[in-house]
Amino acid sequence: SLDPNGAIFGTPTTPGTYNFSITVQLQVAGVTNTRAYSITIFNPPFAISNPQVLPTANTTTVYTLQFTVTPSTIVTWAVTAGTLPAGLTLTSAGLLSGQATTVGNYSFDVTATDGSANAAVRTFTLSVNTGTLSIVQTSLPFAVQGSSYSTTLTVTGGSAPYQWSLVPGQTGLTIDSTGTISGIPAASGTFTITVTVTDATSATFSRGLTIFIAANLRVTTTTLPNGTVGVRYSASVDAGGGQAPFQWSVTLGTLPPGLTLNSNGTFTGTPTTNGLYPFTVQVVDAGARTASKALSIAIGANPSITTSTLPSGAVGTAYSQTLAAANGIAPYTWAVSAGALPDGLTLDPTAGKISGTPTKQGTFNFTVQATDASSTKATKALSIVIVNPITLTTSSLPDATTGVAYSQTIAATGGQAPYTWSADGGIPGIFSINATTGVLTGNFTAPGTYLITVTVRDTTGQQAQKTLSVGVFDPLVFSTSTISGTLGVALSQKLVATGGTAPYTIVQTAGTLPSGLTYDPTTLTLSGTPRSTGSTSVTFQLSDSRFRVITKAISIVIGLPPSPAVTISGLPANSAPAKQTPVTLALGSAFPVDLTGTLTLTFASSVGGDDQLIRFSNGTRTASFTIAAGQTAATLPAGLSVLTGTVAGTITITASISAAGTDVTPSPAPVARIVVDAAAPVISGVSIAQANGTLTVTVTGYATSREITSGLFKFTAPSGVNLTTSDITVPLTSAFATWYASAASNAFGSQFTLTVPFTIAGTGTIPSVSVTLTNAKGTSTAVVAP
Repeated sequence: SLDPNGAIFGTPTTPGTYNFSITVQLQVAGVTNTRAYSITIFNPPFAISNPQVLPTANTTTVYTLQFTVTPSTIVTWAVTAGTLPAGLTLTSAGLLSGQATTVGNYSFDVTATDGSANAAVRTFTLSVNTGTLSIVQTSLPFAVQGSSYSTTLTVTGGSAPYQWSLVPGQTGLTIDSTGTISGIPAASGTFTITVTVTDATSATFSRGLTIFIAANLRVTTTTLPNGTVGVRYSASVDAGGGQAPFQWSVTLGTLPPGLTLNSNGTFTGTPTTNGLYPFTVQVVDAGARTASKALSIAIGANPSITTSTLPSGAVGTAYSQTLAAANGIAPYTWAVSAGALPDGLTLDPTAGKISGTPTKQGTFNFTVQATDASSTKATKALSIVIVNPITLTTSSLPDATTGVAYSQTIAATGGQAPYTWSADGGIPGIFSINATTGVLTGNFTAPGTYLITVTVRDTTGQQAQKTLSVGVFDPLVFSTSTISGTLGVALSQKLVATGGTAPYTIVQTAGTLPSGLTYDPTTLTLSGTPRSTGSTSVTFQLSDSRFRVITKAISIVIGLPPSPAVTISGLPANSAPAKQTPVTLALGSAFPVDLTGTLTLTFASSVGGDDQLIRFSNGTRTASFTIAAGQTAATLPAGLSVLTGTVAGTITITASISAAGTDVTPSPAPVARIVVDAAAPVISGVSIAQANGTLTVTVTGYATSREITSGLFKFTAPSGVNLTTSDITVPLTSAFATWYASAASNAFGSQFTLTVPFTIAGTGTIPSVSVTLTNAKGTSTAVVAP
């Protein structure tokens, strides 16, 4: 195809020469130009399509193979290099056929040529074998566990060289490149192993082969029967594992005289001499493997019981005595053939032991019988005397306490009095025993366990012995005497004991625990959160593991917690006189119980005298308050304020607090202070009265410094009248000093009422007067009356 841009593209499908013209036109000017072209399309080159390695041929089968080319076309075939296997030919049509006669690998070149003399060449490989690949063996030879093994497999067919592999299973065998299976079998039994052979052409053949692996050769006989002199003997030894047939022989030691071991493992003959004859037998299997075992044969004569007497025993005391026999063939079987053993005793038929615990005293006559392995019997008349034994009846000793004298009598029964006592065990200076009375005494200074071996003997020489122990312990002490706690604060206190023998048991026996507390006898712990204060006595009983008991009254004291910080607030550090300042009080943190308290006001004048008007708004210098449990704000009388009065000085407010009648005021006590400074006089009121030529001026006010030196009176003249003088200064130091020095003034602080009369010459009414007062701190503000 030709596209508008002048590109020729596509895939040719038919060979040949193609002629055509192409015209190009310039669009703007409309100019065109044409030119003739041709394209020749050729057939593609061809190639031989067969694989390089050809299918395997064998000498027993006709072989046929057709060679082909791609693309398909008519060609002529020929071998142009190398040699075909003998018996095979290649036709010009490309047919390889015939029956190969010689095994081997052949390489040759095949050329395909078409009518145009075009050629394609390829090198091929062809293998020739003798037939189908196979393994000749169907099973494997016998093997023995633990012995070296080797066998070689045979292959037929296929093309050499061959490669071998196997799946060994549990046999422990391997195969090498020659097909030889070898190794040392690790287990016995019948196994199947899979063997695979691969020839040079990668052809494979697999076969499962069965192998029997016998167990290790061993002698399985462990013992041989005993024989008797003059009695024909018959026994045999057996083998396990290995490969039959077996050959037996004696390699060490000597058989009993009169006996022989046959090669088949049987003993024959008649023993002539008694005795024990040890020897070693050996077995050899078909593979020349050997195994040995040490054995013995006992040849006996007529048995006899060699025990002639038996020792005496005691009632309640374990008895044990073994009978003995000789000459016969062990083992012996024992029995009582006449009479009876003492009550409580028995005869072990295998061990020949008379044992048990006699239950009755007396002399017991009986006959014992021993039968050997050849069933020959022997008897013997015997007797046992059973007496009441001497017995230490004291089985344990009571505990002792350090620092306390110890005495205990040891007791015995049986035997024949009088007894003689002795003690042993490295105890001089701690223990001693009275040889006649058996009284054991001691004096202990340190705790511990002391062992003492006590021996008692009677007049017949019998004795009894027993090791006893004395546990020595420090005195049991109840260490806890007082428990202290704090109201509202969690308490956990373990009761403590020492001495005695742990573990301890402590129980409450009397009294009532403070509210909020409980006692756990398992952990010996008193715990909880106290809800009330006070001292309580509670009785506890302490006992140790040896049942020593102590009772003790323990004081449990519950106190109040430390007082929290107290803040008096609302009051300024400095204040003007004649003020009323609210006051509040609060705790820094909540307290667990209700609190009550008192605010106390005190005043220290800095100018002398007092001011009984400095007080709380309740009219007194004290005010009560409460603080509820768990709260921090105090409840005061409604609207409680501090009245600062009119005298210079320091007002101190002090708080005291109690809980349930106990003073819990912090130290130092919480206080707040207000300082009232000395200042110029203050006039609170001025009035005038005029009658009969006298003008009286009355002035009220206060002077925080409790002193006034003078007063200035300025009069206003009536209309149309000229005053001879309008300003009059009156000295007041003496008058006020007299007033403030009197005790009566304290009820008013520095307040005063000043009355000054003036004489008026002439007629007319003074309409007003202006008054100022002066002291050391300054002059008051002028006040005009009326």
